[in-house]
Amino acid sequence: MLGMQMSGRLDSWAIRWYLSVFMNDGLVLYPAKSMVANNGFDGSGIHCPGQNAFENFIDKDFFVKDFAEPSLSLDAMEEIKKYFKINHPKPPKKRFEFIGGVMRTGFNLIKKAVGKAKNLAYRFFLSNENFKLWLFNFKGKIPWSEGYNVYKKRFICQSIEANLNFNKLPQKYGYRIDERAVEYPWLFSRLNDGFEFLLDAGSFLNFDYILSSGKLKDKKIFISTLAPESSSCWDKGISYIYEDLRSTCFRDEFFDTIVCCSTLEHVGLDNTLLYTGDMDKKENKTDTYLDVISEFKRILKPGGRVFITVPYGKNINYKWFQVFNSAMVEDIVKTFNGSTSSVSYFMYKNDGWSMCDKQSADGNEDFFDIHTSAKYFPDYLAFSRAIVCIELKK
Repeated sequence: MLGMQMSGRLDSWAIRWYLSVFMNDGLVLYPAKSMVANNGFDGSGIHCPGQNAFENFIDKDFFVKDFAEPSLSLDAMEEIKKYFKINHPKPPKKRFEFIGGVMRTGFNLIKKAVGKAKNLAYRFFLSNENFKLWLFNFKGKIPWSEGYNVYKKRFICQSIEANLNFNKLPQKYGYRIDERAVEYPWLFSRLNDGFEFLLDAGSFLNFDYILSSGKLKDKKIFISTLAPESSSCWDKGISYIYEDLRSTCFRDEFFDTIVCCSTLEHVGLDNTLLYTGDMDKKENKTDTYLDVISEFKRILKPGGRVFITVPYGKNINYKWFQVFNSAMVEDIVKTFNGSTSSVSYFMYKNDGWSMCDKQSADGNEDFFDIHTSAKYFPDYLAFSRAIVCIELKK
């Protein structure tokens, strides 16, 4: 199994876990009552189809106060050996046992072949976007489940081409889609036509279907982010810079437009969870986002514009991102100190996104984080309940 893992024929978390324990001469303690919950079997896990076979009740009153000196149970070891079919004595086969063994072997080979065929068929269908979308709809449109990204991508492609009235979005606009349903069309509705130097500060635009938009085709685009990502679009002439936005490499007054969507909330916090392996970026400096705003003003041409979006409500630090409140938004506007500014608020309610007033968004505390949240909200909120979209002109 480890050989298959190393050769790329298998993707198993378990064999790597066993190897880690073995190489560290470790012992594994399995409590009588489970002290963890596996949320991956809601369909969001990589190898986990939706099922409830592994659901368990965590007894909050059960905990281990003291551990005795750990020791190895020989009886348990023998049972594990039997389970993994290690060191099993092979009794001599009689004629009928041999025939039965051959039949069992044939049956197991057929069963294995059928299983492989089913797996290949499933993978084949999952490589098809239409099948993924059908699966997403069939399972009830659960955010972040299989097919969600296809559903979101197609919606965004339609919305950035549509002539939306943001003061009155259609009913159930962006149904069960995260804030990207608003951020992309809001941004694209405000971008200039024609050639300009554009900085994507945070890799918000780094998707082929976004960069293929006619609105961007005549622009010279630079994407600045902490570390290389799994995909890039260098073949479209995109320039990638890997750096800290608090101290960029660009000269003064270079860009016509700067885009910083769903990025500022991560500045100065723990970016090792998703974005980089650099442990120097495991921080808790919640106010350094203003250094980014100062950099934006420095590298922006006179008359140039900055577009910023962040999650909005009560200020809460989730370690890898934070929620911006009214005072923080005011600090952004004051620090930039531009010629004009525009601030818009949006909320997800009644199964869709709509523009709202500041007071309605101020008290927001609803956030669903697929990485850490225990369960969905009743309306299957995909991430932030409220966001703020800011346009600043130098």
